[in-house]
Amino acid sequence: MTSDEEKLVERWLAEYAAYYFDQHEWGAHNRALWATRNLARIITLLPDHPENTKWKKLCLHLLKTSWGNWSIEDAQIYLPLWLSKMMHIADILNIPDLFREYNMLYYLNYFLNLLAPHGMVTDYGDARWQECWHWYLTCFERGAQEYNNEEFKWAAARIFETKAKNAAPAEIDIDFPFLYECTNDSIGLKQPTTGSRMVMDELVGKKIVFRNGWNPESTFLMLNYKGDQDYGRCDRDYLRTTINVPAEKMHHGHADENSICLLMSRNSVLLNDAGYRETSTNGMYRADFYHNRLVFRNEAPNPMEPVMNSLHQRSWYQPTETEKIHFFNFEKWDYSRTRVQSTEEGWQWDRSIIYLKSQDIFVIFDTVKVLKDCYLNINNIFHCQQVLNFGETWFDTRFNQFYDWKNPSDRRLLIWFKPQSGMKMNIAELLRNRTVNTAVFQYVAREFQKGEFVNFTTVLTPHDRGENLTDIMKSFKPLETSVDSAALGLSIQTPDSIIHICLKANLALDFFEEQIRPRYNYETGKVKYGDFIETDARFLIIEEKGRENRYGFVEGVKIMFKNKLLFEVPSQQPSLHHPNGEFYHPAHPKWDWWED
Repeated sequence: MTSDEEKLVERWLAEYAAYYFDQHEWGAHNRALWATRNLARIITLLPDHPENTKWKKLCLHLLKTSWGNWSIEDAQIYLPLWLSKMMHIADILNIPDLFREYNMLYYLNYFLNLLAPHGMVTDYGDARWQECWHWYLTCFERGAQEYNNEEFKWAAARIFETKAKNAAPAEIDIDFPFLYECTNDSIGLKQPTTGSRMVMDELVGKKIVFRNGWNPESTFLMLNYKGDQDYGRCDRDYLRTTINVPAEKMHHGHADENSICLLMSRNSVLLNDAGYRETSTNGMYRADFYHNRLVFRNEAPNPMEPVMNSLHQRSWYQPTETEKIHFFNFEKWDYSRTRVQSTEEGWQWDRSIIYLKSQDIFVIFDTVKVLKDCYLNINNIFHCQQVLNFGETWFDTRFNQFYDWKNPSDRRLLIWFKPQSGMKMNIAELLRNRTVNTAVFQYVAREFQKGEFVNFTTVLTPHDRGENLTDIMKSFKPLETSVDSAALGLSIQTPDSIIHICLKANLALDFFEEQIRPRYNYETGKVKYGDFIETDARFLIIEEKGRENRYGFVEGVKIMFKNKLLFEVPSQQPSLHHPNGEFYHPAHPKWDWWED
């Protein structure tokens, strides 16, 4: 460049740096770090500029809001942008301590475990199907280099093969020079071998994945139960009062608590998430009814309008509390139970998912506890592209193609709802994820009393074209319980076994009022399922196969099966914890979980 050209570029850079003082945006999220990375570049390019010290002060000030902190974003697009920019800043300014922060390794493992069979991180929150792969590629390459981690290198290779190798010129990002510097091809590749798990924990990540492998043909389901998180308060309040996005949880998160964001089987998408902006909008596409979840309203649906219209009337985000209740890996089954609660609207909802690994199907128990006398309109919604066939209690569905993704085969999903008195079925079309989708749902709308339970049982069965759906659905047999809606159960006949699944909706059934410890015993908490199972366990699964009975349970003392003792906690423990210290109370302690 000529001297005049150099001066012109330097002036542009200085004006760019000054812009960030006029448009000051801070917090542990992507836009603040994008500005910070750009300032870091300008600082190194213009070391002798009279404003350099001022720029550096702002750069480090903005970096500090993210350094060692959790991101306030819950979105597939923006987390890798935030993390890759932080990595780049650390390298530009030569701050190696960044990679000793606990959250750096956490987020890399978080991305790794959300990698789905299609070769990219699962959509959730603001997401574009298989886009933004270059930021994930950068994170995995830089992480593999820093930690000499072969699984991160494998994830980078997987994304490269599925996306980068055939990228269009428009997809090439200005960060590619940094990506090139991150790459170290002396590191080996190691495909992960973990199965279903929490990603990564129940406080920050609040995701659960079910999987039977890491290949393109593997089955994969991701559940997101993260609400409007209880950290980063100042950052979130600043954004909430600065930008007009009432439909999202801060920041870029959808109303997707307890939603199934992705279900894949044999490299085919069977359920997916709500995606990103279709048009310039107030963010209504983030609303709860765009997701595979229960949707609640306190208003009655208008009988003269489609049911979905009553849900559309409210698209703004409703804050909720979320938590994990259970997650356990058994040898042949995986089980999770996660809770979402809205005290204001008067409901507490637990979604329990049981993955039957050998049968490759998912049983979903949605149990709702009513917290106050109120009217509730409750809708159990699943979104697909096509409904191929349907009956009184079921829909056979599939996806064909969206964006540049085309399912490689005619893989389908049978959605079966347990028939229940007072519940209705419905179907509706809506624009979702920039394409026309079909919502299928079971719903109930009426006045409820405080303490009531209402339950939904859904079975998701991936299958090939031509399979006998009648035979599949004949194998599902609901179990009556001795406590009505406070517990629920289902038996499933497979070609070589019978599987019985039992769940307590009311987790307080075990407790009695007397203030002794423990405040439970078997007699208080026992429930009969059908006429052949009795247990106090909060979750129980039994598989009959020939002369062998395999079982697994969570939080229980005893299991009776066909009038025979299947399990009992082996010993009693004395308790002296009476309020007055005078009561001796021997009791069987609950075991957290067991299988045999």
